[in-house]
Amino acid sequence: MPVTVTTMMMVVVVVVVMVMVIIAMMLMMMVVVVVVVVVVMVMVMVMVMMVLVGDGDGGGGDDSDGDDEDNNDMEDGSGGGGGSDNDDDGDGDGDDGSSGDGDGDDDGDGDGCGDNGDSGGDGGDEYEDDDEDGGGGGSDDDDGDGNGDGDGDDDGDGDGCGDNGDSDGDGGDEDEDDDEDGGGRGSDDDSDDDDGDGNGDGDGDDGGDDGGGNGDGDDDCDGDGGGDDGDGDDDDEDDDNDDDDDEDDDSGGGDGDDGDGDYDDDGGGGGFDDDDDDDDNDDDDDEDDGNGDDDDDDDDDDSGGGGDDDDDSGGVGDDDSGGGDDGGGGVGDGGDGDDGDDDVDDGGDCGGDDDGDDDDDHHHHHHHHDVAQCSLRSLYINTLLPWIKLTKLNMKKSQLSASVFLFVLILSFSVSWATFSSLVDGTPWPDSGKLISCVHSNSNNVTTISQLIFTPVNASFLPIWQAHVQNIKFLKPSTRKPSVIVTPVEETLIQTTLYCAKKHGYEIRIRSGGHDFEALSYSADVPFVMIDFTKMRSVDVDVINRSAWAQTGAVLGDLYYSISQKTDTLYFPGGVCPTVGLGGYLSGGGYGNLIRKYGTAADNILDFRVIDVNGNILDRKSMGEDLFWAIRGGGASSFGIVLAWKLRLVPVPEIVTVFILNKTLEQRATEIFHKYQYVAPTIDRNLHIRTQVFGEYIRNTTKKTIRIMFEGIYQGTKDTLLPLLDENFPELGVTREICEEIKSIQSTLVFWGLPSSTPIEILTNRSAIDKLNNKVKSDYVRTPIPISGLRKIWRKFFENDESALLMINPFGGKMADFVETETPYPHRAGVLYQVLETVNFFGQTSDMTPTSLQRIAWLRSLEKLLTPYVSKNPREAYANYVDLDFGVGNSNYEEASVWGERYWKRDNFKKLIGIKAKIDPENFFRHPQSIPVFSTSLSDM
Repeated sequence: MPVTVTTMMMVVVVVVVMVMVIIAMMLMMMVVVVVVVVVVMVMVMVMVMMVLVGDGDGGGGDDSDGDDEDNNDMEDGSGGGGGSDNDDDGDGDGDDGSSGDGDGDDDGDGDGCGDNGDSGGDGGDEYEDDDEDGGGGGSDDDDGDGNGDGDGDDDGDGDGCGDNGDSDGDGGDEDEDDDEDGGGRGSDDDSDDDDGDGNGDGDGDDGGDDGGGNGDGDDDCDGDGGGDDGDGDDDDEDDDNDDDDDEDDDSGGGDGDDGDGDYDDDGGGGGFDDDDDDDDNDDDDDEDDGNGDDDDDDDDDDSGGGGDDDDDSGGVGDDDSGGGDDGGGGVGDGGDGDDGDDDVDDGGDCGGDDDGDDDDDHHHHHHHHDVAQCSLRSLYINTLLPWIKLTKLNMKKSQLSASVFLFVLILSFSVSWATFSSLVDGTPWPDSGKLISCVHSNSNNVTTISQLIFTPVNASFLPIWQAHVQNIKFLKPSTRKPSVIVTPVEETLIQTTLYCAKKHGYEIRIRSGGHDFEALSYSADVPFVMIDFTKMRSVDVDVINRSAWAQTGAVLGDLYYSISQKTDTLYFPGGVCPTVGLGGYLSGGGYGNLIRKYGTAADNILDFRVIDVNGNILDRKSMGEDLFWAIRGGGASSFGIVLAWKLRLVPVPEIVTVFILNKTLEQRATEIFHKYQYVAPTIDRNLHIRTQVFGEYIRNTTKKTIRIMFEGIYQGTKDTLLPLLDENFPELGVTREICEEIKSIQSTLVFWGLPSSTPIEILTNRSAIDKLNNKVKSDYVRTPIPISGLRKIWRKFFENDESALLMINPFGGKMADFVETETPYPHRAGVLYQVLETVNFFGQTSDMTPTSLQRIAWLRSLEKLLTPYVSKNPREAYANYVDLDFGVGNSNYEEASVWGERYWKRDNFKKLIGIKAKIDPENFFRHPQSIPVFSTSLSDM
């Protein structure tokens, strides 16, 4: 049919209309976003105005005189807990009888607390409180006078107000606790809060300044790969109403774990219920009174009892969850009390009646509310009743300091923006309220717990997450972040977090050092909780028994430094990058400068303590030899959460000798490296010579060359080393002048690229090294590469823009003494050396720029070029240098073997699968390349 002009015009009109419709839809979406922002700002302003012009009512909907009746007899003008501190002295006490507002959700984070409970204006600023305000989180419930005395939650009601509990103003300050308050959220110095002094119980942060994660495993600061711990249950949903939960814990009441380190049913801890009703209380079908007993004599259903993680307050304490005896003293009409769980949900978040819940009707039918819902509810109330409230205005509140007003405004906007930005940057966070409530309800010390758990609405959330992302290419906004970060200081919090993550459908990731090459220890495409071991990094060295216990949060630098403080003749055969965390490094195998003399790091593990999927803490004796075998090279993240490691310390001489020299193509580098392949794996096992290969321009020319750096360490003096090299490797040309005799601890500095005279304390400084920005691959060579092959590799380097690197570590020696099945790490007898191949993205804004993508393509082409020269059937790779390019399929053995046999070889991989099926049959601990669970038997594989 011929195309007429009319037909063409109709087509054009249709196309134009479609384009206009699309544009209109896009504009509408933009308008919606703008409207959301405007609404949020309006809500913020309304909440701020309510702080200024509140109705004077006491907490829990009481009238302005703070008594127990709503008669509005404003004789003295003193609010009962909802008022503001009008003397501006930061003590939470009004200067004329009116109480400080320390409670009430004046920061917009939905927790019902006056931003960590202080009433002095700075709001505790996320545990970095350096002012002099009171730590009060509401009215003093000891005397009923409604005066915020600065001690936070001193009545034990578990409302969570008065975070940090200190009255000197620093709020426990998250690893920067330089005061004497102990960092407790409202707990005093005798842990019973009876003294009301607000001085904390001294149990603040005893950990270190940074952290690391299982799955880092990077021996040389170039990154690593040991992906971290698995995830939640088998589905990707947040089973908020998991009525079919079959947890069989008969613990009943109490306020936390029974202290024996397991999830048994011996009670005594307010831990986990057995009634399958998702409330963590006893099996009483009625609404529980929150006290952990079997009766409902407390009319405030579930408002504060231990062991409760449902939609209510979840605090640990008595009746009212809202921060004071009358329900929390909220901002506005009737008690904006906190439910004690630091989340943005349920009880006490939106104000209302004096029971501290969300419903204003005293019936305690609790419902979860996020920040936006809570703000909308407040906006609704404040829109209907503003003139009524103005008629009740206590004029003295006009004396509220400008600094308090400004702080509330800024903080409220920050919280709103954090919620909004979490959506626009591609990393939405699910509501974590139930999980946090669960953790609070099953913890003995709620006030301390609140300082160790962070969600995106906390100012410290992003800095904590970013602090140990060692590969900066993952710092981009699109990287998926955890829903919750937990920074434990003791083991029971980890057990509780595991239990609650399973219960509410979250996966788990464990971060020790953060050198994970694929970010598996701190990022996932599913809702997950990240346990950051930053604060669990202690090392205990036993010189007599030649061993050391080191917590998972310790890095290699912590371990080496601790050893050096006790002895110069013992060391650990680990890697040379001091910021690598022990968790991933050890569980993936681990190699270093002593590998030819003492084997891998995993070969020198004597014991470890691990939490299994059921929450039990096991050691070598109780776990059995199968699990002990699996975790020493098979990756702990597939089997459990390792808490601490017992390591064998090996003897070293007081003096070791190091040397570094470079050879270029013009200095016969090709021939020397060819000889190196024969010498390095077979020479005296006291000598380890690492090499690094670079492509670079000859100085002041446009011609490229290859430079090979030879870095040697000898366990002895130069007088013994030089004759050894003269006999076996004279081509290298090592002279006495380039040899340096130092201690073993100093050799780590040298291989890290620092002068040996550098103070060794730097080894414990996790920020002393630049972060990585690269992509890596690994190989093992079993046959020397011929000169012709080396020249092909050099030519490939000439195509690169100086961003590439090869790092070679020779094996042989002790490694040849082990069979492949000694541990899951199979790369032993017959391996000449390991190769790390990497490209860097320095100078690029991300790994997705055209230049970065070009470099990645170059790396993959190098990988292809190396195929004839590296191991085959399978082509072996190092599990700690995790590479998702291999694939992530694990629904059957054929899929999983593509990457699994490369890391562990066939026999070891099959054995790991069998152990996984016994230890974690439901595959809770999982990630894209974790050990899988199959329904078919191993004999069918």
